[in-house]
Order: sequence, then structure tokens, then C-alpha cells
Amino acid sequence: MAGSTTAFRNKEHPFLQILFPTVIVVERYDVGMTDGTSGNHQEPPSPEGPPGGSAVFLLSRLGFEASRRFHDVLSNAGLDPRQFGVLNVIALNEGKSQQALAEPLQIPPSRMVAVVDQLEHSKLVERRRNSDDRRANALYLTPKGKRVLGDARQLAMDNEREFTAPLKPEEREQLLRLLRRLAAEQDLPIGVHPGLIAFS
Repeated sequence: MAGSTTAFRNKEHPFLQILFPTVIVVERYDVGMTDGTSGNHQEPPSPEGPPGGSAVFLLSRLGFEASRRFHDVLSNAGLDPRQFGVLNVIALNEGKSQQALAEPLQIPPSRMVAVVDQLEHSKLVERRRNSDDRRANALYLTPKGKRVLGDARQLAMDNEREFTAPLKPEEREQLLRLLRRLAAEQDLPIGVHPGLIAFS
């Protein structure tokens, strides 16, 4: 090795930012490196990543932006994404217990209880004694909860349209099919906010 230099660059680097999504990227360039046999210089990996770019990096960037926008949009209804997700689950399953709602969605009971506590404090959800099991509470939306959920759903749909506006309808459907395929391969539950799921 003839020599080396380390450069600190404020640049997006697909390979490194997939693992370390930070602003400052450290790159090390080895000068005069050979393959040990022919003496030919080895070219460093392209900073553009794989041919055509990195899908993982782009998904990470888009996911970060989509999450930020979604959080900002829901704040106009006084909710965060986790609360919005639980409200939707309760709306579709009124009268069921916290445990009955949490298990099929892979939501840890402690997280479900914490979010329901927040919603009950905001008078969006009420707990009632379960007539079939007096040890469990059944969950219901309050009239206020139904109004807030309706407003939040409209905001979410408007955000969806704005975010995917550059795509034609058939392109959006194709994108959804591809994303669902990737999500299924990773065993990700569809329709559940990641903030509600315990990752090991």
C-alpha cells in the first residue's frame, strides 16, 4: 500500500448511510492498492452504490420523509400515528378487550395499555366492563373519538394523495403491489404502525 488518506465528506453515500443514516460520512481511500498479483490498481466501489442506485437507501429516505409528514398531518387532529392506529383498530372492533385487539396485531399488551390510557385521558376512548368477562374491559370510541378519528382519516387520505401525486393511478397500484411483496418477505404486519410493535 503506497499510502492512504481519510476524507470527511458531508455527502449522501448510499452504501454507508444504509447502515449509518447520519449527515457526516467517513470515507477511506487507499492509494496505490494492488491485487497482489498483476500489480493493477483496484478501483474503489462506486459512490453511487449498486447499478441504478440503492433501493434500500431510497426506501429508508422515503420512509423517513413519509413518517415525518404523516406525524405532522395527524398533529392537526391532536393525534400521533400510534394513537391513530389504535383508534382505527378499536373503531373496527368495538366492544373487544385490549388483549383481544393486541394479540392478532402483535402489539405488546403494555404498549396497548399505554396508548389506550392516553386516548381515555383525552376522552376519545372509554373502557366498559365486559359483560362476558368482568375481569376485562371492553373498548369503545366516544362521540368525540369518532369525530376526531373521522377528521384524522380525512387528513391521512389527503396526505396520501399529495405524497403520491407524481404517480399515475396505475403506477401507484404497481408500487403498492411491490411494497406489499417486500413487506410480506420481511414478515411485516400490514396496517400496524411500527411504533406499536416490539422489535427484538
